[in-house]
Amino acid sequence: MIKKIKPIRDYLSVFWGISIVYRIFGKVTGLYEVPKWLGSIIFVIIMTVILLSATIYFIERKNKKP
Repeated sequence: MIKKIKPIRDYLSVFWGISIVYRIFGKVTGLYEVPKWLGSIIFVIIMTVILLSATIYFIERKNKKP
């Protein structure tokens, strides 16, 4: 199960990182404004990454107990 969850978390984290760069570049240059709906999507992605990370942590912790 962890082998399926980790890549999803990693891809979402990459999207999140790219969106941060996108937003900073947009604010600094003033070339375009980031839509509000994108902020909502990023928030959902952040919450999903946190949830997946916690799930992975607890599954690995459970499997390491003797």
